Amino acid sequence: MEASIPSYPLIVVPIAAAIFAFWRRARWHLAVIRAGRPLDRSDRVMDRIIGLGIFVIGQKRLLQDIGPGLTHAFVFWGFIVLLATTGNYLTNGLVETIVGWPMGGFFWSVIVLFANVFVALVLASVIYYLVRRTVTRPARLALTRDAFVILGLILSIVLTEWIGDAFAYVVEPDSPSRTWAVMAGPLSLALERIGQPAASIGYGITGWAHILLVLGFGAYLPYSKHLHIISSEPNVYFRNLEPRGALRKMDLEAEPEEG
Repeated sequence: MEASIPSYPLIVVPIAAAIFAFWRRARWHLAVIRAGRPLDRSDRVMDRIIGLGIFVIGQKRLLQDIGPGLTHAFVFWGFIVLLATTGNYLTNGLVETIVGWPMGGFFWSVIVLFANVFVALVLASVIYYLVRRTVTRPARLALTRDAFVILGLILSIVLTEWIGDAFAYVVEPDSPSRTWAVMAGPLSLALERIGQPAASIGYGITGWAHILLVLGFGAYLPYSKHLHIISSEPNVYFRNLEPRGALRKMDLEAEPEEG
């Protein structure tokens, strides 16, 4: 038996809906950006790439506040690592087939290991954020519905991946990556008693839930104050690299004449 998303061709419907919802709001943000003064930020490409590594991948600024900064970094790094496994759901196993083909599935098993580690780290980080916003909330931290929607979506995405993977290992118990799945593997052992047919149904339900949650999360971001999740990368790359206080060079010939 093979773990598979039932009625998979229907995925084109939620994908189209998510793209439409995303673009409907994103075009407004783009219009605001275009209304600004045009600047050429195509210089110093290597410095800009290094900046992406330091401030986006490395999360340097956020890590200055170790508690919230580290948990934010775990969530961010988790989303990067989970791109492969989430992509596997969105393609109904195609990513695993391609990546797992060389070396008897070793590369995919390594990805699964990192994905499972970050599933645990993201779950712990979301719980930390929920406690921080509801129990130990600092005065400067606003209690907003938007924040809870984002945290709820992240929590649901990670949980459906964890549980869905566990169902998949019950359906395919001889999968080479099972022993590498430090979160989904043990859970799959607990779920074995339900049998493969029930696990196949469970995989289908959690698989569809995971797909819809991921697409919904992406569609919601342009409407959210947490748009920085996808806007911080271009902001860092196109940031002003001139020293603070440096005067902008003026083209005197282009300046309007007085009188």
